[in-house]
Amino acid sequence: MKYLATIILFLSLSGCGDHEPPQRQSEPDIDSLALTVTDTIGVLLGDSLREFGSLADVEFDHFGNILVLDAMKGRITVFGPSLEFAGFIGRHGSGPGEYQYPNSFGQTADGRILVSDFSGSSLTILDQDHNFIDRLDGFPLVPPMYPVAGPDGSYYAGNMSMDMSIEGGMPTGNSFIGLYSGGTEPDYVPVSFPLMINIGDDGSVNVNNVDVVWDSDSRGNLFWAVSDDSSYAFHGMTSDGEEFLSFEKEWERVSKTDEELEEERYTEGLSRTNEGESTVNRGEIADVYPYHNAIAGLYMDDEDRIWIELGYTLVPSFDVFSTSGVLLSHVTIPSLEGVKQLRYCFKGGMLAFDYGPPDYPKIYLLSSGQD
Repeated sequence: MKYLATIILFLSLSGCGDHEPPQRQSEPDIDSLALTVTDTIGVLLGDSLREFGSLADVEFDHFGNILVLDAMKGRITVFGPSLEFAGFIGRHGSGPGEYQYPNSFGQTADGRILVSDFSGSSLTILDQDHNFIDRLDGFPLVPPMYPVAGPDGSYYAGNMSMDMSIEGGMPTGNSFIGLYSGGTEPDYVPVSFPLMINIGDDGSVNVNNVDVVWDSDSRGNLFWAVSDDSSYAFHGMTSDGEEFLSFEKEWERVSKTDEELEEERYTEGLSRTNEGESTVNRGEIADVYPYHNAIAGLYMDDEDRIWIELGYTLVPSFDVFSTSGVLLSHVTIPSLEGVKQLRYCFKGGMLAFDYGPPDYPKIYLLSSGQD
């Protein structure tokens, strides 16, 4: 799954909370499944190959390796199918195959790897064997973010456009998911929302946009949802923009408890430098948003099922749908109860990773017990 909201670094996703979900209609034929954590990758100290600075993205490649994009260290760490260390891809820097602060990556249908470097304003292309092919620069604002496979070697990715030349008023712009086939401009924009842009008296620019999550299936169709507190809805469309799925159900806002609001008011995290020094960072948020998002994430798996991550449960939970919008099952991960700021991968295997841990970054290998 990819995240349009994280194009703008001022924003973050809401955490999960200890709430009963809104009442479901009777679903006697829907299976319930619990995933278990079978192993983890990541340590605080002791093994430098498993000490991560910041987990930006984690995926399986076409050979079953686990690719771990570390934004802070500016590289991809490769672990083999048996979780053995298999090498690094790239390093911190500004040259070909180097990254300043990569924040996302994805793969095309033919196995090429696309690494988006926000700070370097570039997109690096690697072949399926992890060898450097090319680096694209010259994007209008930022490089395409969080790419997922489209048809015929193309890819969908998040980006934004902005017009700062308006006289006597605020600039305008859009955040969007574009379909790219190799250039710096999208061939087509299937999903777009207006940006909310304000310029302060000191000249600072504050940009907010709609939170959108998305992924693609094996045929290159795009699935996306707006992540907010007011609606439970998701969509599917072909690469030429034909919408074939629009699912929405009745929804009532889920409030955060007083305990959750107080907990989210204070943030604490551990950061480490490449030299091994560690720092505990603490901060306070003045206004914590009082509601949970209905949908926290959207993911596709190898069987082209849609995993809708629920944004209001203490135990990580999913509604799993077919691409025609039929609810197939409810899935939970009981052993990760209370773990916040998790993202997932369900293609090539199943894993979760924490992108904002309170202690140190970890990857969780998942199993249904039916593998």
